[in-house]
Amino acid sequence: MRTTPKPSPNASGKPLYKRWWVWVIVVVVLAGAFGGGKGEQQSAQVKGAEAPKAAEHSKDAGKTEKNGAKEPETEKPAVKGSEAGKDAGAEAKTESEAAKSPKPITLVAGEKGEYGKELVMNEERLIVYYVPGGTYSVKNIGKYGTQVTVYEGVRKGDNGDEYTSVSGSPAVIMPGRSADVVVPEGWFIEIKEPSRIELTLK
Repeated sequence: MRTTPKPSPNASGKPLYKRWWVWVIVVVVLAGAFGGGKGEQQSAQVKGAEAPKAAEHSKDAGKTEKNGAKEPETEKPAVKGSEAGKDAGAEAKTESEAAKSPKPITLVAGEKGEYGKELVMNEERLIVYYVPGGTYSVKNIGKYGTQVTVYEGVRKGDNGDEYTSVSGSPAVIMPGRSADVVVPEGWFIEIKEPSRIELTLK
């Protein structure tokens, strides 16, 4: 009895390379192989580009105010060498002028301090103030009005009485107010208690 061989699965059909699903598998495998390499390169490039941005972001975060809002970034104009030199010269000049300007002199009636001297006039013992000659802005820093009088000195008259020469009209200054007073070199200032004054050389 003759047996007929069984047909192979592909004998009656198309060959494998002509079947559509075979090509789908090939395309998927190739796409995965080539696409994976490109994806890694792209991710490396993206990471490299994001690194400087992250550094800038961290710098910006450090410039935030206490309430969390970012401070506006303003570009400072470049200062030229000559302008910087002028600014430094102006600052040095201001500091030297401040150092040269004399400190105010404070006089308290009845207290000698640095400029006070004891003087007897008509058997009355007084404390008068010999300040350097010049024009002063005199401010009343006491609680009451005060009279500031400038004298040339004490002399004895023919009758034996002592008298003083006055340099102009006495200045009457109310509390917190100022007046200009001229003190010739070698003359003195007299104030009565409880006066307190501050002299600034003009």
